[in-house]
Parts: sequence; structure tokens; C-alpha cells
Amino acid sequence: MIVNIPLILKQKSRYDEPESLIGLTLENPLKGYEKLLEFKATLPKELYAYWLRTLWKMNTNGLSPSLSLQLFSDVSPEDLMYEDELEAIKNFEDVITIYRGTDKTESVPLMSWSMRKDIASQSHFARGRLFVARIPKTKVIMYISHDGDEEEIVAYVESGFEIIDD
Repeated sequence: MIVNIPLILKQKSRYDEPESLIGLTLENPLKGYEKLLEFKATLPKELYAYWLRTLWKMNTNGLSPSLSLQLFSDVSPEDLMYEDELEAIKNFEDVITIYRGTDKTESVPLMSWSMRKDIASQSHFARGRLFVARIPKTKVIMYISHDGDEEEIVAYVESGFEIIDD
């Protein structure tokens, strides 16, 4: 199944509680994601994936890799991504280069990356530190590009990364 908007809209009408996650996530991302995790067992899988993608695109500040991995566990890529994004991953080279701009306090990179160095280097991302990593495309958890996004890669990179600008 690929992101199915008609199905999600139908499901949303029956589960209005997660709508509050948007305001909560903008105000306090960690609380928003913790609340989403509470809903995980009760929401249809497509609706949970929709909310995870929606919130991820809004704000991931303070979101640890361990909580991120919990959020993404047992979620199908087909429920998280559009067909064009899944096709794009298939067409990636076997190993891709990704970049993460952040501040100097981040010693181990979090999970939001860009395929474009120019995007990761922008001041609202790179606030003193720029990571680079080469990962197998099989490590891509989610690729966000459908709505003209900056080609964000969600991946857990625990080793093999470098700091290229500090």
C-alpha cells in the first residue's frame, strides 16, 4: 500500500484525537511524539504512518534516535511514503551520500539528513557543524520528496559519519 489519502481521510474522521498532535508538536516536539507513540497501538497502521510523517516534516527538535526508532518500528515504508519516493529509493545508487547540518553540541548525528549538501549547509540547519555519511540505500527509513521537500532522508547512522565543517 502506498500513502492512501482517501483511506487516511476516512480514518481521520473516526480518530480525531491525533489532530491535537500538530499544536503539541509545534509547541513541544518531544511531548507530541511521545503522545503519538501512545496512539500507535490503537490507530490503523496507515493513519499512524500518516501522522508520523506529518509530524516529522514539522519538527524533530530534541527527538532522540532511540525514540525515533520506536516511532518507526513496525511501520511499513509503503505506509510512510508515496509511490514516487519509493521508486526514487529503488533508483538510488547502492550507497548514497547524505548530509546533516546541526549545532556543535550534537556529537552523534540525529536521524534527519539531506541528500543535498547545499540544503544541509543552510544556516537554519548548519549552526556550526556539518556531518556527512555514506550509507547503503537499504538503511533509508523514509525519504521525503513528494511535496517538493528538500529530499530529506531519515536514517539511523550510528557509525561511519564524519564532521566536515566544524
